[in-house]
Amino acid sequence: MQELIDELKTKAGLTQEQSVQALATIKDFIKSKLPPMMSGMVDSFMGSTATHEDDFMDTGTGNKEASLLEKAKKVTAEAKEKIEDLRADAKEDVEEFAKEASEKINEWALKADEAAKDAIDKLKGMIDEQENLKQPTSK
Repeated sequence: MQELIDELKTKAGLTQEQSVQALATIKDFIKSKLPPMMSGMVDSFMGSTATHEDDFMDTGTGNKEASLLEKAKKVTAEAKEKIEDLRADAKEDVEEFAKEASEKINEWALKADEAAKDAIDKLKGMIDEQENLKQPTSK
């Protein structure tokens, strides 16, 4: 990382402190855009070694098993919360869809009922007309 700091000092005219801060900011930005397991690669690329914060097995307590368990519990809780949010959203979406579908079905049923009544009325009219034609006229 010293090589990058020297480049920033030389080419950008930054002080040692500004160069270190700029690199830390860039590194943090890049790491925020990548999955956590790639932190070590970013650190290697930028010329630094991974710290205990970058070690998914260590939270700084020295007990990696307990730290891993704590992180697993945290991830599990976060996943559970996200799943619950997705479930609630899906439930709302399904309920809204069912409501809209029910309204459409009712609308179509009313239209079908009206069409059936019109058809029956027309058939009755046709039958009446045929019967009138069959009846002899009396004189």
